[in-house]
Amino acid sequence: MYVVYIKVNLDFTSQKSDNINISLIDITGKLMISKKLHALSGVNSTDVNTSQLPSGIYILNIETTDGIIRKQVVK
Repeated sequence: MYVVYIKVNLDFTSQKSDNINISLIDITGKLMISKKLHALSGVNSTDVNTSQLPSGIYILNIETTDGIIRKQVVK
């Protein structure tokens, strides 16, 4: 039996230590995944497991104290 994990890998650089909220929202606006982490000043990396999500288009929100970055993700 094989287990397949499908994930989005996020690599980012932070100017300062900050609490970050990562969310993945489907095209209807439903929150599918939410993840909180503490980013350190410098290069950071995290994974978002999307194995349980159906194929489709999603909006990835990365929220910091300085604002929100939005990116489209296609699975």
